[in-house]
Amino acid sequence: MRRFFFTFFFWGVLGKILGLLRELFMASMFGTGVAAMACRLSLSCVTIPGKLLTSEPVTGGFMPLFGKAWSDKDEAKAACIFWFF
Repeated sequence: MRRFFFTFFFWGVLGKILGLLRELFMASMFGTGVAAMACRLSLSCVTIPGKLLTSEPVTGGFMPLFGKAWSDKDEAKAACIFWFF
């Protein structure tokens, strides 16, 4: 479980960094100024940690575990996983 969490966390961070670089590159190609790029960077830096802590672990850890417990008809385990996350 820990290995999966760190794998998704690492690739999630890498994806966010690459996405931020893509946004900055596209902004410079379309002619926006330094002020607009600085605003976009500041908004992205604030929201990235929250997204990493909520979306990546849920999709990478919760969904497969809950799906397996649900398909095995183990309602107690599925309820435990649901309320843990």
